Amino acid sequence: MPLFNRLELHHKTRPSETLPSGARKTERHFLDFVVDGVSLWEPALAEMNDCISSLWLPMPDPTAVSRLLGETPPDLPQGRCAVYGCSECNDPGCGVISVRLEVQSDRMIWHDFCHQYSYLPNEVWPLDAFAHLQPLVFDLSEYRALLTSVLESQ
Repeated sequence: MPLFNRLELHHKTRPSETLPSGARKTERHFLDFVVDGVSLWEPALAEMNDCISSLWLPMPDPTAVSRLLGETPPDLPQGRCAVYGCSECNDPGCGVISVRLEVQSDRMIWHDFCHQYSYLPNEVWPLDAFAHLQPLVFDLSEYRALLTSVLESQ
């Protein structure tokens, strides 16, 4: 078994849609987290209807990238960082899939994937679809290079 998981970022599109009620879903472009060749968006959709990663395109939010790098404090209570959220507004009040980030000397670890809402600071719900995936351990220098490249390519 490899020491580190391999992280890639793949361009994805959540298509627009008109719902039976007449409401419309907006087309969204984002970068999906792909670990060891497996999209994390698939289990995210299974656990939480219609969410996308926090890295929206064409211009990912530099603060979201900074949080994922561990350079900025987490955006959620209990030291958690949003990785997938509402595809319409990206507001943590709509519900997010979050992780705990742990930076060690040579690695970044994602663990404890949960569903949570920003307005319920002490409540998180473990996610069954992510149970077999964690912890995810990334080589810190490769992880930083990948996420930094997201901002440099814009």
